[in-house]
Amino acid sequence: MFGADAPLSLTANYAMNPAPAQLKQLGTIISRVLTPEGGGSKTPEVIRDSDYPPPGTQDWEKQFDTLIYDFQPREDWIGYAFDGPHAFTRVVFQEGGNFFDGGWFEQLGVRVRKAGVWVEVTGMTVTPAYPGTSDGQGFRSYAITFDAAVGDAIAIFGPAAGSAHFISVAELDVYGWRANAYAAAVPLLHIAGLPALIVPGDTVVLDARESFDPNGEALQYAWTQVEGPSVTLLDPQTAAPHFVAPELSAKQTLAFELTTRAGTRASQPVRVAATVTPLTAPVDVTTRGKVLISELAPLGLGDDDPEVIRDGVTPAAGSAEHGAQYDTFTGDSSVLEGWVGYTFDQSWWLGRLEFQEGGDYDDGGWFTSLQVEVRRAGVWYPVQGSTFNPAYPFASDDLGFERYTITFDPVLADGVRLFGRVGGAEHFFTVAELRAFAVPKPAANAPAWSNAGADIVATSGKTVMLDASASLDPEGGALSYAWTQTGAYSVYLQNAATAQPTFTAPSVRAEAQLTFTLSVSDGVTASTLDTVVVTVEPGRRPEDISQLGAIIASVGVPYGMGSPSLETIRDGVTPLATATDPTLQYDTYTGKPAALGWIGYQWPELHMVGHVSFQEGLHFDDGGFFTSLEVQLRRAGVWRSVTGLTIQPAYAGAAGPSWQTYTLNFDPTIGEAIRIVGQPGGSNTFFSVAELRAYTP
Repeated sequence: MFGADAPLSLTANYAMNPAPAQLKQLGTIISRVLTPEGGGSKTPEVIRDSDYPPPGTQDWEKQFDTLIYDFQPREDWIGYAFDGPHAFTRVVFQEGGNFFDGGWFEQLGVRVRKAGVWVEVTGMTVTPAYPGTSDGQGFRSYAITFDAAVGDAIAIFGPAAGSAHFISVAELDVYGWRANAYAAAVPLLHIAGLPALIVPGDTVVLDARESFDPNGEALQYAWTQVEGPSVTLLDPQTAAPHFVAPELSAKQTLAFELTTRAGTRASQPVRVAATVTPLTAPVDVTTRGKVLISELAPLGLGDDDPEVIRDGVTPAAGSAEHGAQYDTFTGDSSVLEGWVGYTFDQSWWLGRLEFQEGGDYDDGGWFTSLQVEVRRAGVWYPVQGSTFNPAYPFASDDLGFERYTITFDPVLADGVRLFGRVGGAEHFFTVAELRAFAVPKPAANAPAWSNAGADIVATSGKTVMLDASASLDPEGGALSYAWTQTGAYSVYLQNAATAQPTFTAPSVRAEAQLTFTLSVSDGVTASTLDTVVVTVEPGRRPEDISQLGAIIASVGVPYGMGSPSLETIRDGVTPLATATDPTLQYDTYTGKPAALGWIGYQWPELHMVGHVSFQEGLHFDDGGFFTSLEVQLRRAGVWRSVTGLTIQPAYAGAAGPSWQTYTLNFDPTIGEAIRIVGQPGGSNTFFSVAELRAYTP
């Protein structure tokens, strides 16, 4: 029954409208195309044969598609027409195959025909969200709900996608009631079922959107609270007002009455009751969340619907029921990490998971490392105090379908997941069932969680950032940070009272370790301490990699006074400022104008480069210098300018002296080639180079 997680406690002066009925067999199929030319079934009756193929099906006879070979962009539609007015409230649409040239809508809508006019429904939601693109598998199902609408026909519609502009339908279910219109008819009410579990802090929606007037007039709604602790009912004049369940010390019932009007005609009041239950023990909230998993298009033996992980089916240990699990096998062994869990529309005090692994195979199916993480404001944090019972093996147990209970310190969060590195040669994991539990709020303030981050390796002279951003207050409060250094090599921490202080790694002759201890506080209780170790290595001297590559230049055959050999630029000869011998340099004089000039090195493999040393040659009246100068690196055949470039001393072009040496520093960059490049100067537009060296950082 739509929306009914538990039976409703309802009273009224007359029988309330029953649950919406399946209407598809009562109507006549209508479609833009009734004689298709595609590979699907040629009879549209296939869309109401109650055959629901699983996602990924490739039996095209189980679908109806609207392909015709004119390839014209168009709006497409399909639905049902009835012999009289009906009130429609819900559609379940199972798409057919997705093909390279179409089979889906670009956008999906629902409309109802009344008095010959098609009108789009209001209040529409689609679960799961309709992608508007090919999902690569097809035969996915989408539940579409909307405000009750009265008419004699209903259709799904939207722009047809793909180069052939067509849609596909495996099944189309329509729910509602016959609307027996007559002058004195009163509005018919229907209130969706409330969740079986309502706890303090829940947002509770009183949903009467399926109520309707048999004569098709718009309804006016009036809700009032008639029992229980008073709450603020937001939007009480709408079909779906809501309230926040109050904090209570014991289970209590809150009751509300709804009356509707259509013009001068009014319904009798209908009562709905919500029972609020304080959390006094762990409660399973799995069905309140949305499945979160790292791989949504698996190719393994398991069910490819993630919902299998919360279907309540828990095979015995050692089972071979592959269809009772979800696995993340794709054949891509480069995948290193995986995760599975739930996100929620509200925050819960979370403290327990029940995890049943799926099968273990020769090539994977398990985690080699595993931790629990919770989500707060979109950020995932590792939990503290976690225990696995029994201990998780972090390897294949040669059995599969083992169960583990995981408990951790309670934390207020809106998501929880298992996260870790995946095992086996094919790097995938399996999960048969995962249940998440809300736990009672701690009676006393919970201490903040300190997390000083992973250990760090740094080089002398480099800036090091400590990172406590994974620290968390379980209640969601703001944190203060206190760092303390212990041991040798005392350093000055900048911004020491923040989550990410920095310091300069000290100069050391041999590897040394610096230890920092972190304490965080929520203003009430200080955390336990956490430490991070920074290993400082002696500074490395930049390495000259000029000799490892081949020289490249914009001019390979010059006609100037300089040496004709490119090897001159790395022969180790660095002329004094008083030198006058032009053969100590290489210049690019050709007698022809040049808009751009460059010279550098290329290597057979990638290198990290951090600076260039450039000794210019002689300046002449007609050239021998640049008017502009920069450094570029080539990666995958593409030249890009470096970032963070500084030149010491500042490059002066024609105004600078001959034989001047410049150091060009920049952000360390990886490439297969490097060059200095710029506009050559002088009337003959050429530049000169005595020595050019490239260095690692």
